[in-house]
Amino acid sequence: MSNPILTIGIPTYNRPEKIQRTVRILLPQLTDETVLVVYDNCSPVPVSSLFTEEEKKHFIIKVNRTNIGGDANIAGVLYNCDTKWCWTLGDDDLLRDDAVETVLAHIKKYPEFSFFKFNSPYAQETHGFMDVARLCKLRKIYSVYSRLTFMSTSIYNMEKMHDSLFYYYRYLSTKNGQNIFLLKYLEVNDDAVCLFTETPLVDIKPSNEVPAWNYEDLIVACPLMFHAFKEKRKQLDGTFFDGYTFGLFHGIFFTNLGFRKGLKWFFFVVRNYGLINTTRYHGGLLIVYVLSLFVPKKLVEKLKANRRNKKGVQ
Repeated sequence: MSNPILTIGIPTYNRPEKIQRTVRILLPQLTDETVLVVYDNCSPVPVSSLFTEEEKKHFIIKVNRTNIGGDANIAGVLYNCDTKWCWTLGDDDLLRDDAVETVLAHIKKYPEFSFFKFNSPYAQETHGFMDVARLCKLRKIYSVYSRLTFMSTSIYNMEKMHDSLFYYYRYLSTKNGQNIFLLKYLEVNDDAVCLFTETPLVDIKPSNEVPAWNYEDLIVACPLMFHAFKEKRKQLDGTFFDGYTFGLFHGIFFTNLGFRKGLKWFFFVVRNYGLINTTRYHGGLLIVYVLSLFVPKKLVEKLKANRRNKKGVQ
């Protein structure tokens, strides 16, 4: 038997059908080199009741004594990892049939890399902090940064990164703790190599489901994001923070926050990012939003669909 090298950790709370589906997709893919651990955040319907005794022989269920919140549960996946590599996987994301095989192939081919990001809109091997910061601003339909926040496509070398988990816990309330954790590690390890690859692990499709988290909680934490890297503010305004605020503005403008509430949160972000930065890096987005206030929604959706199709052709 091989020693496990990859932990697949799934934090979950009160989504029985989704965790059943995800685990059952994974079970046939597991090997002697993998460990599957489900972190049940004290769900009303215990995860252990959702699987047969035979199924439960092939993975581990850890149950929190109380609901510690989603962010802390995700951080716990990384903290408790006993293998070299850790894959944080959402309970509701639709895995590909070759997902585990794909991850194992990459970590064996690049054993000294620190981090892998699959399903990236751009492919690039990065070295150190600023390479990732610059990459984060790039966008097609989605920015690299917005995909970075998607935890199910992130693979961490915990043998290298474990000591930087302090920053994940320190900035849990930002809902971007995993990204701060990664960048803080890179900040002091400028020789660290990460791989951003377009190779898919999950099938990402638009969803009509209401997110389990509150979008306003993401926005209100933005001052802490700027504070986390205040010493590198000038370097990051046009790189990492460009990608970060693009996601915030896009959500403010084009989700269902409402005009008045959206305006309030827009000026909240501008206050922290700066008016000059906002107009310099997001002028095009602002123009699209202003136009959307006066143009019929059906026409806006048609223009957005045409833009997506053009991007797909390129």
